[in-house]
Amino acid sequence: MMKYIRIAAGFLLSCALAGCATTADDIADTKPVFTAVTERSATEYVQCVSDEWAEYGPIDQADLFRGRRLIVQSAGRPTYVLDAVKDRGNMKVRVYGNASADQQRLINAAADCL
Repeated sequence: MMKYIRIAAGFLLSCALAGCATTADDIADTKPVFTAVTERSATEYVQCVSDEWAEYGPIDQADLFRGRRLIVQSAGRPTYVLDAVKDRGNMKVRVYGNASADQQRLINAAADCL
């Protein structure tokens, strides 16, 4: 039993040191890879991006205070997060995620929906 605890603890420590994000909030705590402002509502903007991002994996949506969140999953884990939040009269958009081969296409899709 102790062996399994050490293995699990080692995995969690190595993941933490390597910067692995395990939740959408963890990813959203990193530096955004794309930021913009849109005149669309949060719901309208997130729906547009969701349609564009559908090919990259399962997508979840969630309500945020004054906005919406879009989460792309891969292998059962969040990989990209988009937050659209109203701030000082503007709808601010931020995309977070780790570098991947699809990153630029995801960013382009987010920009196309502005």
